[in-house]
Amino acid sequence: TGRMHLDYLFGMVLETLAEFTHIFFFVDDIHWADVSSLDLLASLICRTATRSAPRDLASPRAGGCGVAFAAAYRPDEVSHGAAFGAMIGQLEAAGDVAVASVELGGLSLASINGMVSDALCLPVRRTRSLSRVIYQKTEGFPLFVLEFLDSLWVENLLTMDPKMGFVWDVHAIELKAVSNSAASLLSRKLKRLPSAVCSGLILFSCLGSNVELCVLETVTSIDDGLLSSLEVAQKEGLVDIIGSVYSFSHEIIARSAFNLISDANRSALLQQVVSCLIPKCLEVGLDTSEVDAYLFVTVNAINKIGRADVINDPIQSQLYARLNLEAGKKLPATDSGRSLDYFEHGLSFLPYNHWTSLYDLSLTVHVKTLDAAFAEGKHDKVTEVVNLVLLNAMNFNDKFHSYTQLIRSTAIQGSADVAIAEIGKLLTSLGDVPINSDVSLQSFVQEIMSVRRLLAGRQKE
Repeated sequence: TGRMHLDYLFGMVLETLAEFTHIFFFVDDIHWADVSSLDLLASLICRTATRSAPRDLASPRAGGCGVAFAAAYRPDEVSHGAAFGAMIGQLEAAGDVAVASVELGGLSLASINGMVSDALCLPVRRTRSLSRVIYQKTEGFPLFVLEFLDSLWVENLLTMDPKMGFVWDVHAIELKAVSNSAASLLSRKLKRLPSAVCSGLILFSCLGSNVELCVLETVTSIDDGLLSSLEVAQKEGLVDIIGSVYSFSHEIIARSAFNLISDANRSALLQQVVSCLIPKCLEVGLDTSEVDAYLFVTVNAINKIGRADVINDPIQSQLYARLNLEAGKKLPATDSGRSLDYFEHGLSFLPYNHWTSLYDLSLTVHVKTLDAAFAEGKHDKVTEVVNLVLLNAMNFNDKFHSYTQLIRSTAIQGSADVAIAEIGKLLTSLGDVPINSDVSLQSFVQEIMSVRRLLAGRQKE
Protein backbone atom coordinates (compact mmCIF):
# COMPACT_ATOMS: atom_id res chain seq x y z
CA THR A 1 0.00 0.00 0.00
CA GLY A 2 1.00 3.68 -0.24
CA ARG A 3 1.59 3.81 3.53
CA MET A 4 3.94 0.83 3.45
CA HIS A 5 5.77 2.25 0.43
CA LEU A 6 6.34 5.54 2.27
CA ASP A 7 7.64 3.70 5.34
CA TYR A 8 10.01 1.72 3.10
CA LEU A 9 11.40 4.88 1.46
CA PHE A 10 12.02 6.57 4.81
CA GLY A 11 13.75 3.42 6.02
CA MET A 12 16.01 3.33 2.95
CA VAL A 13 17.01 6.99 3.46
CA LEU A 14 17.84 6.36 7.14
CA GLU A 15 19.88 3.23 6.36
CA THR A 16 21.84 5.02 3.63
CA LEU A 17 22.72 7.89 5.94
CA ALA A 18 23.70 5.45 8.71
CA GLU A 19 26.32 3.88 6.42
CA PHE A 20 28.33 7.10 6.63
CA THR A 21 27.72 8.34 10.17
CA HIS A 22 26.11 7.46 13.45
CA ILE A 23 22.58 8.85 13.73
CA PHE A 24 20.77 9.92 16.87
CA PHE A 25 17.05 10.22 16.02
CA PHE A 26 15.26 12.34 18.66
CA VAL A 27 11.53 13.07 18.91
CA ASP A 28 10.32 15.63 21.49
CA ASP A 29 6.80 15.67 23.04
CA ILE A 30 5.95 12.34 21.42
CA HIS A 31 2.83 12.02 23.61
CA TRP A 32 1.19 14.47 21.18
CA ALA A 33 2.07 12.47 18.03
CA ASP A 34 -0.76 11.08 15.91
CA VAL A 35 -1.15 7.37 15.07
CA SER A 36 0.34 7.68 11.55
CA SER A 37 3.51 9.33 12.87
CA LEU A 38 3.88 6.68 15.57
CA ASP A 39 3.40 3.88 13.00
CA LEU A 40 6.17 5.38 10.85
CA LEU A 41 8.51 5.68 13.85
CA ALA A 42 7.81 2.07 14.92
CA SER A 43 8.51 0.90 11.36
CA LEU A 44 11.87 2.72 11.30
CA ILE A 45 12.86 1.34 14.71
CA CYS A 46 12.01 -2.23 13.76
CA ARG A 47 13.73 -1.95 10.35
CA THR A 48 17.01 -0.60 11.78
CA ALA A 49 16.93 -3.08 14.68
CA THR A 50 16.73 -6.12 12.39
CA ARG A 51 19.70 -4.83 10.38
CA SER A 52 21.85 -4.04 13.39
CA ALA A 53 24.86 -6.17 14.29
CA PRO A 54 27.80 -5.95 16.73
CA ARG A 55 30.16 -3.40 15.34
CA ASP A 56 33.01 -0.98 16.00
CA LEU A 57 31.21 2.19 17.07
CA ALA A 58 34.12 4.29 15.85
CA SER A 59 33.55 3.09 12.29
CA PRO A 60 30.07 3.46 10.76
CA ARG A 61 31.02 1.18 7.82
CA ALA A 62 31.97 -1.72 10.10
CA GLY A 63 28.56 -3.31 9.49
CA GLY A 64 24.98 -2.98 10.72
CA CYS A 65 22.93 0.18 11.06
CA GLY A 66 24.16 2.83 13.50
CA VAL A 67 20.90 4.48 14.54
CA ALA A 68 19.75 5.24 18.09
CA PHE A 69 16.22 6.46 18.76
CA ALA A 70 15.14 8.61 21.71
CA ALA A 71 11.77 10.15 22.54
CA ALA A 72 10.75 12.58 25.27
CA TYR A 73 7.27 12.52 26.79
CA ARG A 74 5.36 13.47 29.90
CA PRO A 75 4.23 10.38 31.84
CA ASP A 76 1.05 12.05 33.07
CA GLU A 77 0.03 12.76 29.45
CA VAL A 78 0.21 9.08 28.42
CA SER A 79 -2.55 6.68 29.43
CA HIS A 80 -2.28 2.90 29.12
CA GLY A 81 -4.63 2.89 26.16
CA ALA A 82 -2.85 5.71 24.30
CA ALA A 83 -1.19 5.06 20.94
CA PHE A 84 2.30 5.85 22.23
CA GLY A 85 1.94 3.50 25.18
CA ALA A 86 0.71 0.77 22.84
CA MET A 87 3.70 1.29 20.53
CA ILE A 88 6.20 0.94 23.41
CA GLY A 89 4.45 -2.24 24.52
CA GLN A 90 4.73 -3.73 21.03
CA LEU A 91 8.44 -2.87 20.75
CA GLU A 92 9.18 -4.42 24.13
CA ALA A 93 7.22 -7.55 23.19
CA ALA A 94 9.11 -7.90 19.88
CA GLY A 95 12.33 -8.78 21.71
CA ASP A 96 14.76 -7.55 19.06
CA VAL A 97 14.53 -3.90 20.16
CA ALA A 98 16.32 -2.75 23.31
CA VAL A 99 14.01 -0.30 25.10
CA ALA A 100 15.22 1.70 28.11
CA SER A 101 13.43 4.37 30.14
CA VAL A 102 15.16 7.28 31.86
CA GLU A 103 13.20 9.55 34.18
CA LEU A 104 14.35 13.17 34.05
CA GLY A 105 13.49 15.25 37.10
CA GLY A 106 14.50 18.70 38.22
CA LEU A 107 17.95 19.54 39.57
CA SER A 108 18.57 19.47 43.31
CA LEU A 109 18.63 22.65 45.37
CA ALA A 110 22.42 22.37 45.64
CA SER A 111 22.74 22.08 41.85
CA ILE A 112 20.43 25.03 41.30
CA ASN A 113 22.47 27.07 43.76
CA GLY A 114 25.64 26.20 41.83
CA MET A 115 23.94 27.18 38.58
CA VAL A 116 22.75 30.52 40.00
CA SER A 117 26.16 31.14 41.57
CA ASP A 118 27.89 30.65 38.21
CA ALA A 119 25.33 32.82 36.37
CA LEU A 120 25.70 35.73 38.82
CA CYS A 121 29.45 35.26 39.49
CA LEU A 122 28.83 35.17 43.23
CA PRO A 123 29.85 32.68 45.96
CA VAL A 124 27.32 29.89 46.64
CA ARG A 125 26.87 31.11 50.23
CA ARG A 126 25.52 34.45 48.92
CA THR A 127 23.13 32.97 46.35
CA ARG A 128 21.61 30.36 48.67
CA SER A 129 18.57 32.47 49.67
CA LEU A 130 17.80 33.37 46.05
CA SER A 131 18.29 29.78 44.88
CA ARG A 132 15.84 28.50 47.50
CA VAL A 133 13.04 30.73 46.13
CA ILE A 134 13.89 29.87 42.52
CA TYR A 135 13.87 26.16 43.35
CA GLN A 136 10.43 26.42 44.95
CA LYS A 137 8.98 28.25 41.96
CA THR A 138 10.57 26.13 39.18
CA GLU A 139 10.94 22.67 40.82
CA GLY A 140 14.55 22.74 39.66
CA PHE A 141 13.97 22.50 35.90
CA PRO A 142 16.89 24.33 34.19
CA LEU A 143 14.79 25.92 31.44
CA PHE A 144 12.41 27.44 33.99
CA VAL A 145 15.33 28.51 36.19
CA LEU A 146 16.87 30.50 33.32
CA GLU A 147 13.46 31.93 32.39
CA PHE A 148 12.81 32.97 35.99
CA LEU A 149 16.26 34.57 36.41
CA ASP A 150 15.78 36.51 33.18
CA SER A 151 12.38 37.82 34.34
CA LEU A 152 13.92 38.93 37.67
CA TRP A 153 16.42 41.06 35.77
CA VAL A 154 13.79 42.51 33.41
CA GLU A 155 11.49 43.42 36.32
CA ASN A 156 14.34 44.98 38.35
CA LEU A 157 14.01 42.41 41.12
CA LEU A 158 17.61 41.47 40.40
CA THR A 159 19.90 44.48 40.04
CA MET A 160 23.62 45.24 39.77
CA ASP A 161 25.36 47.12 42.56
CA PRO A 162 28.83 48.51 41.64
CA LYS A 163 30.32 47.35 44.96
CA MET A 164 28.28 44.26 45.88
CA GLY A 165 27.62 42.78 42.45
CA PHE A 166 24.12 41.37 41.91
CA VAL A 167 21.65 42.14 44.72
CA TRP A 168 18.00 41.18 45.29
CA ASP A 169 15.11 41.31 47.75
CA VAL A 170 14.06 37.76 48.62
CA HIS A 171 10.68 38.83 50.01
CA ALA A 172 9.80 40.73 46.81
CA ILE A 173 10.82 37.72 44.70
CA GLU A 174 8.67 35.42 46.82
CA LEU A 175 5.66 37.55 45.78
CA LYS A 176 6.49 37.24 42.07
CA ALA A 177 4.20 34.97 40.05
CA VAL A 178 5.76 32.12 38.10
CA SER A 179 5.31 31.74 34.34
CA ASN A 180 2.49 29.68 32.81
CA SER A 181 4.87 26.87 31.82
CA ALA A 182 6.38 26.60 35.30
CA ALA A 183 2.90 26.82 36.86
CA SER A 184 1.71 23.92 34.69
CA LEU A 185 4.64 21.89 35.95
CA LEU A 186 3.92 22.77 39.58
CA SER A 187 0.22 21.95 39.19
CA ARG A 188 1.17 18.36 38.34
CA LYS A 189 2.57 18.12 41.87
CA LEU A 190 -1.00 18.10 43.15
CA LYS A 191 -1.48 14.48 42.14
CA ARG A 192 1.64 13.46 44.06
CA LEU A 193 0.79 15.23 47.32
CA PRO A 194 -0.58 13.44 50.40
CA SER A 195 -4.38 13.27 50.27
CA ALA A 196 -4.77 15.54 53.32
CA VAL A 197 -2.67 18.29 51.71
CA CYS A 198 -4.51 17.89 48.41
CA SER A 199 -7.86 18.22 50.23
CA GLY A 200 -6.65 21.43 51.87
CA LEU A 201 -5.67 22.90 48.52
CA ILE A 202 -9.04 21.94 47.06
CA LEU A 203 -10.84 23.76 49.88
CA PHE A 204 -8.51 26.75 49.45
CA SER A 205 -9.32 26.88 45.72
CA CYS A 206 -13.01 27.34 46.57
CA LEU A 207 -12.12 30.61 48.30
CA GLY A 208 -10.10 32.24 45.52
CA SER A 209 -6.45 33.01 44.81
CA ASN A 210 -5.76 35.52 47.65
CA VAL A 211 -7.34 34.93 51.06
CA GLU A 212 -6.89 36.48 54.50
CA LEU A 213 -6.01 34.21 57.43
CA CYS A 214 -9.22 35.19 59.28
CA VAL A 215 -11.27 33.84 56.36
CA LEU A 216 -9.33 30.57 56.30
CA GLU A 217 -9.86 30.13 60.04
CA THR A 218 -13.62 30.50 59.50
CA VAL A 219 -13.76 27.44 57.19
CA THR A 220 -11.54 25.17 59.31
CA SER A 221 -14.75 23.56 60.54
CA ILE A 222 -14.84 21.84 57.12
CA ASP A 223 -11.16 20.77 57.29
CA ASP A 224 -9.38 21.29 60.62
CA GLY A 225 -6.02 20.54 58.98
CA LEU A 226 -6.38 23.29 56.38
CA LEU A 227 -3.70 25.66 57.71
CA SER A 228 -1.09 22.93 58.21
CA SER A 229 -1.84 21.61 54.70
CA LEU A 230 -1.21 25.07 53.24
CA GLU A 231 2.11 25.29 55.09
CA VAL A 232 3.17 22.02 53.42
CA ALA A 233 1.99 23.39 50.06
CA GLN A 234 4.10 26.49 50.66
CA LYS A 235 7.22 24.34 51.03
CA GLU A 236 6.33 22.68 47.72
CA GLY A 237 6.13 26.06 45.98
CA LEU A 238 2.37 25.86 45.37
CA VAL A 239 1.24 28.49 47.87
CA ASP A 240 2.71 31.83 49.00
CA ILE A 241 2.16 33.06 52.58
CA ILE A 242 2.98 36.73 53.09
CA GLY A 243 1.95 38.02 56.50
CA SER A 244 -1.72 37.10 56.96
CA VAL A 245 -2.42 36.69 53.22
CA TYR A 246 -2.41 33.22 51.62
CA SER A 247 -2.30 32.93 47.83
CA PHE A 248 -1.68 30.36 45.12
CA SER A 249 1.68 30.78 43.36
CA HIS A 250 -0.16 30.98 40.04
CA GLU A 251 -3.74 31.02 38.80
CA ILE A 252 -3.09 27.79 36.86
CA ILE A 253 -2.38 25.97 40.13
CA ALA A 254 -5.59 27.37 41.65
CA ARG A 255 -7.61 26.16 38.65
CA SER A 256 -5.94 22.74 38.74
CA ALA A 257 -6.83 22.31 42.42
CA PHE A 258 -10.43 23.42 41.84
CA ASN A 259 -10.77 21.04 38.87
CA LEU A 260 -9.92 18.10 41.14
CA ILE A 261 -13.38 18.46 42.69
CA SER A 262 -15.78 16.08 40.98
CA ASP A 263 -18.87 17.58 39.36
CA ALA A 264 -21.06 15.59 41.75
CA ASN A 265 -19.41 17.08 44.86
CA ARG A 266 -18.58 20.62 43.68
CA SER A 267 -21.85 22.37 44.51
CA ALA A 268 -22.14 20.70 47.93
CA LEU A 269 -18.60 21.72 48.94
CA LEU A 270 -19.11 25.31 47.74
CA GLN A 271 -22.38 25.59 49.66
CA GLN A 272 -20.60 24.34 52.78
CA VAL A 273 -18.01 27.08 52.33
CA VAL A 274 -20.67 29.75 51.76
CA SER A 275 -22.63 28.61 54.82
CA CYS A 276 -19.53 29.15 56.98
CA LEU A 277 -18.82 32.61 55.56
CA ILE A 278 -22.23 34.27 55.22
CA PRO A 279 -22.72 34.83 58.99
CA LYS A 280 -19.47 36.84 59.00
CA CYS A 281 -20.72 38.98 56.07
CA LEU A 282 -23.84 39.84 58.06
CA GLU A 283 -22.20 40.18 61.48
CA VAL A 284 -22.65 43.57 63.11
CA GLY A 285 -19.64 45.28 64.67
CA LEU A 286 -16.91 43.93 62.41
CA ASP A 287 -14.31 46.31 61.01
CA THR A 288 -15.18 47.43 57.44
CA SER A 289 -12.00 45.97 55.94
CA GLU A 290 -12.67 42.63 57.67
CA VAL A 291 -16.25 42.58 56.36
CA ASP A 292 -14.94 43.27 52.86
CA ALA A 293 -12.45 40.38 53.16
CA TYR A 294 -15.32 38.03 53.95
CA LEU A 295 -17.74 39.58 51.44
CA PHE A 296 -15.63 39.21 48.28
CA VAL A 297 -14.50 35.66 49.10
CA THR A 298 -18.09 34.67 49.89
CA VAL A 299 -19.50 36.18 46.71
CA ASN A 300 -16.80 34.56 44.57
CA ALA A 301 -17.71 31.18 46.06
CA ILE A 302 -21.43 31.89 45.54
CA ASN A 303 -20.86 32.68 41.88
CA LYS A 304 -19.03 29.38 41.38
CA ILE A 305 -22.18 27.62 42.58
CA GLY A 306 -24.32 29.29 39.92
CA ARG A 307 -28.02 29.89 39.62
CA ALA A 308 -29.21 26.38 38.78
CA ASP A 309 -28.57 24.97 42.27
CA VAL A 310 -30.39 27.70 44.23
CA ILE A 311 -33.09 29.13 41.98
CA ASN A 312 -35.77 26.96 43.62
CA ASP A 313 -34.95 28.49 47.01
CA PRO A 314 -36.19 32.12 46.81
CA ILE A 315 -34.72 33.14 50.19
CA GLN A 316 -31.24 31.85 49.30
CA SER A 317 -31.31 33.24 45.77
CA GLN A 318 -32.42 36.66 47.09
CA LEU A 319 -29.54 36.67 49.58
CA TYR A 320 -27.04 35.74 46.86
CA ALA A 321 -28.35 38.55 44.65
CA ARG A 322 -28.04 41.09 47.50
CA LEU A 323 -24.47 40.03 48.33
CA ASN A 324 -23.42 40.39 44.68
CA LEU A 325 -25.01 43.85 44.64
CA GLU A 326 -23.06 44.86 47.77
CA ALA A 327 -19.79 43.51 46.36
CA GLY A 328 -20.24 45.44 43.11
CA LYS A 329 -21.08 48.67 44.95
CA LYS A 330 -17.96 48.45 47.13
CA LEU A 331 -15.60 48.47 44.16
CA PRO A 332 -14.25 51.84 42.95
CA ALA A 333 -15.68 53.42 39.79
CA THR A 334 -12.43 52.66 37.98
CA ASP A 335 -13.09 48.92 38.41
CA SER A 336 -16.36 48.89 36.47
CA GLY A 337 -15.50 45.60 34.76
CA ARG A 338 -15.48 43.64 38.01
CA SER A 339 -18.52 45.56 39.24
CA LEU A 340 -20.41 44.59 36.10
CA ASP A 341 -19.52 40.94 36.67
CA TYR A 342 -20.94 41.06 40.22
CA PHE A 343 -24.09 42.90 39.12
CA GLU A 344 -24.72 40.43 36.30
CA HIS A 345 -24.38 37.55 38.74
CA GLY A 346 -26.81 39.39 41.00
CA LEU A 347 -29.31 39.54 38.13
CA SER A 348 -28.89 35.81 37.51
CA PHE A 349 -29.81 34.97 41.12
CA LEU A 350 -33.06 36.98 41.14
CA PRO A 351 -36.07 34.60 41.33
CA TYR A 352 -38.51 34.34 38.44
CA ASN A 353 -41.13 36.77 39.87
CA HIS A 354 -38.57 39.26 41.18
CA TRP A 355 -40.18 42.39 39.66
CA THR A 356 -43.28 41.62 41.69
CA SER A 357 -41.85 40.18 44.93
CA LEU A 358 -38.52 42.07 45.08
CA TYR A 359 -39.20 45.28 43.20
CA ASP A 360 -36.68 47.59 44.94
CA LEU A 361 -33.87 45.02 44.78
CA SER A 362 -34.64 44.24 41.14
CA LEU A 363 -34.67 47.90 40.12
CA THR A 364 -31.41 48.64 41.98
CA VAL A 365 -29.51 45.66 40.51
CA HIS A 366 -30.71 46.51 36.98
CA VAL A 367 -29.74 50.19 37.29
CA LYS A 368 -26.29 49.31 38.70
CA THR A 369 -25.78 46.81 35.88
CA LEU A 370 -26.80 49.48 33.38
CA ASP A 371 -24.32 52.03 34.78
CA ALA A 372 -21.43 49.55 34.87
CA ALA A 373 -22.16 48.36 31.32
CA PHE A 374 -22.18 51.99 30.14
CA ALA A 375 -18.82 52.64 31.86
CA GLU A 376 -17.39 49.55 30.11
CA GLY A 377 -18.71 50.68 26.72
CA LYS A 378 -20.96 47.62 26.40
CA HIS A 379 -23.79 49.42 24.64
CA ASP A 380 -25.70 46.28 23.62
CA LYS A 381 -25.93 45.37 27.30
CA VAL A 382 -27.10 48.92 28.08
CA THR A 383 -29.94 48.62 25.57
CA GLU A 384 -30.90 45.16 26.87
CA VAL A 385 -31.13 46.29 30.52
CA VAL A 386 -32.88 49.59 29.69
CA ASN A 387 -35.61 47.69 27.83
CA LEU A 388 -36.17 45.49 30.89
CA VAL A 389 -36.42 48.51 33.20
CA LEU A 390 -38.78 50.42 30.89
CA LEU A 391 -40.95 47.33 30.61
CA ASN A 392 -41.18 46.60 34.35
CA ALA A 393 -40.61 49.86 36.27
CA MET A 394 -43.73 51.10 38.02
CA ASN A 395 -43.43 54.84 37.42
CA PHE A 396 -41.62 57.46 35.39
CA ASN A 397 -39.21 58.38 38.19
CA ASP A 398 -37.91 54.78 38.23
CA LYS A 399 -37.50 54.87 34.44
CA PHE A 400 -35.88 58.30 34.11
CA HIS A 401 -32.26 57.29 34.79
CA SER A 402 -32.50 54.41 32.31
CA TYR A 403 -33.86 56.79 29.66
CA THR A 404 -30.94 59.18 30.12
CA GLN A 405 -28.33 56.39 29.98
CA LEU A 406 -29.90 55.05 26.79
CA ILE A 407 -29.75 58.53 25.21
CA ARG A 408 -26.08 58.91 26.20
CA SER A 409 -25.27 55.43 24.91
CA THR A 410 -26.87 55.96 21.50
CA ALA A 411 -25.23 59.39 21.14
CA ILE A 412 -21.77 57.96 21.94
CA GLN A 413 -22.26 55.30 19.26
CA GLY A 414 -22.85 58.06 16.69
CA SER A 415 -26.60 57.44 16.40
CA ALA A 416 -27.60 61.07 16.95
CA ASP A 417 -30.94 60.64 15.16
CA VAL A 418 -31.88 57.79 17.49
CA ALA A 419 -30.75 59.84 20.51
CA ILE A 420 -32.92 62.79 19.38
CA ALA A 421 -35.90 60.44 18.97
CA GLU A 422 -35.37 59.08 22.50
CA ILE A 423 -35.20 62.65 23.88
CA GLY A 424 -38.53 63.27 22.15
CA LYS A 425 -40.08 60.25 23.88
CA LEU A 426 -38.73 61.44 27.21
CA LEU A 427 -40.13 64.97 26.80
CA THR A 428 -43.48 63.57 25.71
CA SER A 429 -43.58 61.47 28.90
CA LEU A 430 -43.03 64.67 30.87
CA GLY A 431 -45.95 66.36 29.10
CA ASP A 432 -43.71 68.67 27.06
CA VAL A 433 -44.12 69.47 23.38
CA PRO A 434 -42.50 66.63 21.40
CA ILE A 435 -39.49 67.35 19.22
CA ASN A 436 -40.25 67.70 15.53
CA SER A 437 -39.23 64.38 13.99
CA ASP A 438 -38.15 66.22 10.82
CA VAL A 439 -35.31 67.99 12.62
CA SER A 440 -32.02 67.03 10.97
CA LEU A 441 -28.77 66.38 12.74
CA GLN A 442 -27.22 69.39 11.00
CA SER A 443 -29.87 71.79 12.26
CA PHE A 444 -29.68 70.24 15.72
CA VAL A 445 -25.91 70.87 15.87
CA GLN A 446 -26.34 74.40 14.50
CA GLU A 447 -28.85 75.20 17.24
CA ILE A 448 -26.48 73.91 19.92
CA MET A 449 -23.63 76.04 18.54
CA SER A 450 -25.93 79.08 18.47
CA VAL A 451 -26.79 78.60 22.15
CA ARG A 452 -23.09 78.21 23.01
CA ARG A 453 -22.30 81.54 21.30
CA LEU A 454 -25.11 83.30 23.19
CA LEU A 455 -23.77 81.95 26.51
CA ALA A 456 -20.11 82.61 25.74
CA GLY A 457 -18.43 84.70 28.43
CA ARG A 458 -21.34 84.50 30.85
CA GLN A 459 -20.67 83.35 34.41
CA LYS A 460 -22.72 80.87 36.41
CA GLU A 461 -25.10 82.56 38.84
